[in-house]
This record gives sequence, structure tokens and C-alpha cells, in this order.
Amino acid sequence: MPKDFLKDSKDHYDVIVIGSGLAGLTSANILARQGRSVLLLEQHYKLGGMATWFKRPGGHIFDISLHGFPFGMVKSCRRYWSQEIADSIVQLEHIRFDNPMFSLTTNFSREDFTKLLIEQFKVAPEAVEGFFVKARSMDFQDDKKLTTRELLDEFFPGREDVIRLLMEPITYANGSTLEDPAISYGIVFSNFMSKGVFTFVGGTDRLIGMMEAEMKKNGVDIRIRCDVEKI
Repeated sequence: MPKDFLKDSKDHYDVIVIGSGLAGLTSANILARQGRSVLLLEQHYKLGGMATWFKRPGGHIFDISLHGFPFGMVKSCRRYWSQEIADSIVQLEHIRFDNPMFSLTTNFSREDFTKLLIEQFKVAPEAVEGFFVKARSMDFQDDKKLTTRELLDEFFPGREDVIRLLMEPITYANGSTLEDPAISYGIVFSNFMSKGVFTFVGGTDRLIGMMEAEMKKNGVDIRIRCDVEKI
């Protein structure tokens, strides 16, 4: 007989959350803290969605998710989760770039990137400052026809090494490409540059475990292996 993962669930809930990615987990936790009865349904065998990991022979955990994110994650966790979770987020100070074009170490701040671009890449200071100012000023009311390639070429024409330095972490963070609207790149880049890059101590598995524990404490009814076929 297949296991009934909905056994002993209630006949009625105030809210049913479908999917346990970070958005689903956070929604369920917020609603439960507000006193609502919440059922969280996840079709996979573990929580987290794309915030996930794999265990390998010998006990090694291959973390494929939350390696680096902006400071806003600290504020979000403090607001929607717990101080303990927020306190587990720390800044990465020695980020290493090694590729055929260049090799360097950075703390991923605007000040450090400015110094690297001017001293190591020999870019004119006014070009560096102009780029940071334009990227920082972007918002969703801007012209969405400008591509990321056009934005970077405006300040660093012919400098594929500089473009790689400025693109690589953002591509890693949100999948941006040079053909995408510059606005999406500029906003994400500026968020990272505001206070550096942060990570979660203990990895994604520890974060999701702490989130699961808090949801249970707040009364969320969590059910895995439950595929929702109809709403």
C-alpha cells in the first residue's frame, strides 16, 4: 500500500499553500504567525524548491543553491522569519575570481570594484564612476529597450575582460545575459554593490531545516509528496 501523506490532515484550513520554495515557505510562516491555520503541500520529498542540495557518498552535501545574495536577505529573514535565521547570514569577504582573463580577490563592494577597475584593469576613473551612477539610478520606469551589452559598451567599449568581471556574478545570481534588458542587470548589480555579498552559515540544508522547525512551531501542517492536481 502506498503511504498516505495526507493522513490525519484536517477537513478545513484557512489557507493552503502549494509549493515549498522560499516564497511558499515564507508565505506559510507569515500566515501561521498571524493565527491562521495553514496547510503546506509539496510534491517533492523535501522542502526548499530550487533552494536545494544533494547528499553524496561519504556524507558530503553538494549545495547547489544559496551561495551569495545581497544584504536584503538579512532584513527579509529578520522580518519574516527569526533573528536566529538572520544572524546566520554572514558577509563573504574574500571572493576569488579565477579564469583565463584575470585572477583576483574582492570583498564585492563598490569601493573595492572601483579600485580593481582603475588599478588592475586600467579603466578611466570617470568611466567607472559613470557606470556605477547609471546602474544605481535605474528603476522600472526606465527605457527597457537598452540591453545589458549596450550599457556595458557605453562605459567599457571593447573590454571583454571588464564585462566578464561585471557580468559573471550577476549571471550566477539571476541568470542575466548580455541580451537582457539593462534594467534587470542594473538593479541586481546595485543591490549586490550596496553592502557586499552574503551567504548562509551551514548551507542551504541548514537554512531550510531551520525554516521547517519554525513553521512547525507556528502550527503549519507540512505535507510532502503531495501533488496538487486541481484547484
